[in-house]
Amino acid sequence: MLALGCIAVTLTHSMLEYPLWYYYFLAMLVVFMAMAPRGERALAWPLRLPLLAALAWVGWLSISTTSMFWELVNLYVPTGNASKDKVRAERLIEIVETKPLFAYHALYTLDDYLPVNRDNLRQKLALEDRLTAFRPYPDVMLKRAQLELLAGEREKAEQTLRTTLASFPTYAGQFLETLGDQDPAWEPLRRISREAYDKLPAKFRTLQE
Repeated sequence: MLALGCIAVTLTHSMLEYPLWYYYFLAMLVVFMAMAPRGERALAWPLRLPLLAALAWVGWLSISTTSMFWELVNLYVPTGNASKDKVRAERLIEIVETKPLFAYHALYTLDDYLPVNRDNLRQKLALEDRLTAFRPYPDVMLKRAQLELLAGEREKAEQTLRTTLASFPTYAGQFLETLGDQDPAWEPLRRISREAYDKLPAKFRTLQE
């Protein structure tokens, strides 16, 4: 039972977290499997073939996707050069659309390449909607609200931000800093963030005012 429990925890954690980053958890699975008692009879060769085929497939998959993995590593941080980053963003979008195995990693990397402006607004909104469907982090949700506001969807933007602050109230101050006080376009979002910030306990109200 101990071995089975360890296997369950390992698989659940590794599959729901970041499998490529937590390889050592999966490697420990081999150890736990070795701890499990085995029967006296060995599997007949015909019954071993599916297992061997699965192992061969996993090995081939690991080798064949190595280049894609390193490509994503190299795309992880924007260069700061607008023309280069445009090409890199287009490549990430291509990966999202054509490489299901790497779409998750490409999509959250792509978020750093999407500036908050009206350029390609509908495309950026669609990408942010896909990202927030499984990664509703505070900074990502704020960007989504900003893009919705730029698209003229004020009620939707306000609801997005209220939902975010309901889950992450202590981010209200950070949101106020991100939004700044210069651009009047962000006033509806500033107002909501200010309301949430003012309700925080004193120890969380750390803005220099």
